Amino acid sequence: MTPVRPFLVIGAGLAGSSMAFELARRGHPVTVLDAAPRPAAGASGNPAGIFMPVPERRPSPREALYLEAFRWLGRLLDGPLSGVPHRRCGVIQLPRDARQAERFADILATRSDLYPLVEAGADLLPAAARTHPHADTALHFPQAGWLSPAELCRHLLAGPGIETRFNQRVTGLERGGDHHWIVHCDDGSSLRAREVVLACGPDCAALPQAAALPWHRVRGQITRIRLLGIGTAGKVLTGAGYLIPLDSDEALVGATYRRDRCDTAPDPDEDEENLSQLARLLPDLHGRPEVIGSRAGLRSVLPGRLPVCGPLPGTDRAGLWITAAHASRGLLTAPWCARCLADAMEGKTGTDALDRLLQPGRFSPEPAAD
Repeated sequence: MTPVRPFLVIGAGLAGSSMAFELARRGHPVTVLDAAPRPAAGASGNPAGIFMPVPERRPSPREALYLEAFRWLGRLLDGPLSGVPHRRCGVIQLPRDARQAERFADILATRSDLYPLVEAGADLLPAAARTHPHADTALHFPQAGWLSPAELCRHLLAGPGIETRFNQRVTGLERGGDHHWIVHCDDGSSLRAREVVLACGPDCAALPQAAALPWHRVRGQITRIRLLGIGTAGKVLTGAGYLIPLDSDEALVGATYRRDRCDTAPDPDEDEENLSQLARLLPDLHGRPEVIGSRAGLRSVLPGRLPVCGPLPGTDRAGLWITAAHASRGLLTAPWCARCLADAMEGKTGTDALDRLLQPGRFSPEPAAD
């Protein structure tokens, strides 16, 4: 009979890698299983992604989540994750429409408490964006930037105390004796663990213990282009789509958002969609950028577009946890949720407002009144 491991994480994308890293750095040995032959094989394998706060007109639990997550990622990049390729080059966010422009103007006028996380960005826009219809209310996040999710996952899993097992798809979970879980894999093997974390993105929905959550799969495609001399001063632009300058003449643009497809084959039509979004960001862009590559991936999303982080509800599910549905903000939320979940697994008290915001039980029906 296999030994009972203390901690087992299912998934080696952003959520699972972050969870394994957080447990291991607290001294807990952890085993990571993934169906793919390498880490970050899904949507977490993109070559670059944006990290930035998400300010709102008025303080809210959602804003607090993103601000705390942004600050936490910054501390990690200043410390144990300093070797991960990243650039804090600043992010300029252009409003998508008049309604968002009004909201951005209010943020600039009333949210001085966010300084220096956000400031006016109109004067920093590249020439090709200055005729954008809402350029005067652009926000600049000077401490934000981009990093490589794929490299982040590899770095997170490389530390001591983490055992990785690839090409092992989990097919089922069952409660074992002596307060542990039995994890069954498609190669016929089984592992036992006292605590199990589901962090396998869209594949969480295939496991009965998590199937009741209202999952959606979303396909996103990014497009790699040559910049053709667009002067961005190295800053990321976002709004209707985004532009991430990677080096002197290449950039990533994206991303599509499709609920009607569950494959990951790159589609030239979605490249065209990304280029159309780029033209909205840069109204004075001359010429068609050369497409030199593309990549598509699937993400899990839940109503409200917030992740789930916490114990799976049910009296028979002690020791079964989940961190998933990080969608397009996983660079921020996955490391932060890993910290919160590790605290909970160690019996530490969390923040009530954030716990309520992210708990898996928030989708359960309210009990009927007596």
